[in-house]
Amino acid sequence: MLGQKMIYDPVGQRIILFGGSYYSGSYTFYGDTWSYDVAQAEWTKLTPTGSPIARFNHAMVYDSDRKEIVVFGGFSYSGRVGDTWVYNIASNKWTNETPDKSPSRRSDPGAAYDAKNKKVIIFGGYGHDDVMQGDTWAFDMETRTWTQMNPATRPAKRYGGVMVYDTYTERCLLFGGHMEGDDGSEMGYEKEMWAYDYAADNWEKIPTTTKPLARYWHELAYDPEENRIILFSGSQGGGNDLGDTWIYSCSEVKWMQVSSTVSPSARSQPSMAYDTQTKKTFMFGGADFIVSATFIYYNDIWALDQNNQWKQVVAEEQPTTPVEQLSGVPGFQPMVVAAGIAVAVAALLITRRR
Repeated sequence: MLGQKMIYDPVGQRIILFGGSYYSGSYTFYGDTWSYDVAQAEWTKLTPTGSPIARFNHAMVYDSDRKEIVVFGGFSYSGRVGDTWVYNIASNKWTNETPDKSPSRRSDPGAAYDAKNKKVIIFGGYGHDDVMQGDTWAFDMETRTWTQMNPATRPAKRYGGVMVYDTYTERCLLFGGHMEGDDGSEMGYEKEMWAYDYAADNWEKIPTTTKPLARYWHELAYDPEENRIILFSGSQGGGNDLGDTWIYSCSEVKWMQVSSTVSPSARSQPSMAYDTQTKKTFMFGGADFIVSATFIYYNDIWALDQNNQWKQVVAEEQPTTPVEQLSGVPGFQPMVVAAGIAVAVAALLITRRR
């Protein structure tokens, strides 16, 4: 399962997951909402009132003030979409917001909730017309309206970049992505960190010395306890998926690669969330494409502790996917697809036209 998104619900002390996809000759997209009880290591499929259509590679952020989840865009059976949904966790209800103005249809934008200004910020993405985007939008959680921002300086157009909100500097931080130049040419992958200040409507590149490898379709999680960002996984295209773990100190403005006795396998498009109760970062799913051999989907759960050690978690139940049904071992063994099918899947991961 790949392209699903997760957030941590501190009130319920659980992780909420929505969406995702799987490919085995044809696409299967998911529109389920799941919760993961960290203490019990147990997944539960929720039955909310209303629901967005099935999709993957959407934006999904948690409004820590209103205790709501916002979903925007993604890739669905009908192509890329541009709808905005809000999930109220307490009432277990999804609401389709219909603002007068919205960002264009897209998948793979970067997104984060700006707690200071109470706005959802999105940047970039891959448009419905197969064009990379480089615009910045803000969604006001009180008025339920989108506003296009107009920063003088901005990152290059991209998709597959990931954003988090840094409570230390009160800015949204963007790392990575598959970039495009002003002339429409592909620029490859990004390894710079950018910061967006909503009040100033300004993007700023953050200078760092040591940097992770350039990548897209990775995951980030923000640890407010230690004021740090956890980076794991990603793709460099051509079947080169990554399995490294990096820590970015927001106060020291410095990256550091960390090693663990055991680690999750290399992959792209997993989902991650930081649990403020256990002080661990949880990672779920993703996929690894090996060009000359096989395509592997993962349904595993891993937790990274404050000592930067990964440990695989054995859950009682996993979000239902064909991976479970075909592997015979729900969630904990990768599903290896025949090489002939893997060639067809290559178009999903190593080209932009999904």
